[in-house]
Amino acid sequence: MQKAPKEVHIEQEAPEEAHIEQETPEDPHIEREAPEEAQPRSMYSIKLQRSLYGLKQSGRMWYNRLSEYLLKEGTHFVLREKDEELLGPEVPYLNAIGALMYLANCTRPDIAFSVNLLARYSSSPTRRHWNGIKHILRYLRGTTDMGLFYSRESKQQLLGYADAGYLSDPHKGRSQTGYVFNCNGTAISWRSVKQTMVATSSNHSEILAIHEASRECIWLRSMIQHIRESCGLSSIKGDPTTLFEDNAACIAQITGGYIKGDRTKHISPKFFIHMNSRRVVKLMCNKYAQVII
Repeated sequence: MQKAPKEVHIEQEAPEEAHIEQETPEDPHIEREAPEEAQPRSMYSIKLQRSLYGLKQSGRMWYNRLSEYLLKEGTHFVLREKDEELLGPEVPYLNAIGALMYLANCTRPDIAFSVNLLARYSSSPTRRHWNGIKHILRYLRGTTDMGLFYSRESKQQLLGYADAGYLSDPHKGRSQTGYVFNCNGTAISWRSVKQTMVATSSNHSEILAIHEASRECIWLRSMIQHIRESCGLSSIKGDPTTLFEDNAACIAQITGGYIKGDRTKHISPKFFIHMNSRRVVKLMCNKYAQVII
């Protein structure tokens, strides 16, 4: 027994004879020394009915039996960041999230990540999350002059920026995808969302972000091409859209081909679809023009 700060006592106990109380699901045998008197060879080994200390599966069998008992008794462990009190129905958390999501999707891409993060706790918000809502509202109150302005004097060019935040959700092992596309110098499409699959490295998360941004780029080019043809303007099919990414190693891997290395061989080939669309998407590295996700 150890004495911890604040007069809190910590006790650690080990159940006696835990490993020898488990029935063996397999058919293990142990050898015994040959007896002095001649006996049948079948007596030279012993079949175990229960596990023993020293068997490599004894610890696992004890864990399986203990887990089965605890789950049967209804003991479930729920991971919580902090033991915080949940908000009551009188706090308009869902209404605030809905209003902020509408604003983030229409005219304020700068709050997209913050709103996406707070929206994850819509089912069980706490006071800390409500303080985050109020922080965003104060920021919006002080930046009412910010918005999107589309000028006809600007150069008509589609540019994209993509980035990834590795392990933005460490509890679930998920990363964040962020991208924005500018046309005529103003954002026309943006997104900040948690990735649906677990990225095993920062390079993996960047590839997933580029994949999502490339899909959006192909759709935007198709829409712009349709508008230009309807207005009798020149086509954009011959000019690829530049997509900026701050990870030079990731760009070299994608443009060089599907590389089956030890750390990347598990990545699905579908995420390298832009290799067949080089006339549509052109990847470039620009560390000074990153996406804030």
